[in-house]
Amino acid sequence: STKGVGQMAPAESKVTEDGVVVPLGKPKEEPSKRGSLLYNEYIVYNVEQIRMRYVLHVSFNFKGGR
Repeated sequence: STKGVGQMAPAESKVTEDGVVVPLGKPKEEPSKRGSLLYNEYIVYNVEQIRMRYVLHVSFNFKGGR
């Protein structure tokens, strides 16, 4: 599996009681990350090696540039 790191990321996060980091807030551009991806993505080559816990459906409403 591979994680592709995007140029945009939430500026804030919160750590839950069991140590999970939850990103919060509107995404902001990360100047140090100049790849071809706009957002993070995970590429899984062998689905037997993962255990999916959450499935999200996200809709983007773009206004203007990004």
